[in-house]
Amino acid sequence: MQKNLLASKAITTESSMMVNTTLTQQVQKLCDCNFDVAIGCNMFDAYETILDKEQRWKANMKEMLDEFEEWELIMRHYCLVVGACSDHSDREGKEIIDAMCQMGINSAMGFMPGKCEIVKK
Repeated sequence: MQKNLLASKAITTESSMMVNTTLTQQVQKLCDCNFDVAIGCNMFDAYETILDKEQRWKANMKEMLDEFEEWELIMRHYCLVVGACSDHSDREGKEIIDAMCQMGINSAMGFMPGKCEIVKK
């Protein structure tokens, strides 16, 4: 994909897509832009952990590709990254950040350990 986009001049070698090629780099990029915390996962892991059983069933009913393996490969090329920041003296804001950018069973977004990357300032 990168070769095709470079050849068509849709991106350059300095584009974020070329410079930040890993999930860790994408998450770190948000913290470098002054977010207090950033968390993310690839879209296949989001499908497995963030969507519930009924949502996955509905998604599976949409037959966009003949092969599940092909769809999985495509989904691992994209990521979902969430960043949050607030005034540190604002307790309610801090609670929202903690809820949105948390991993584990209490994660409001469904981010699970081993499936996500998180960076905190």
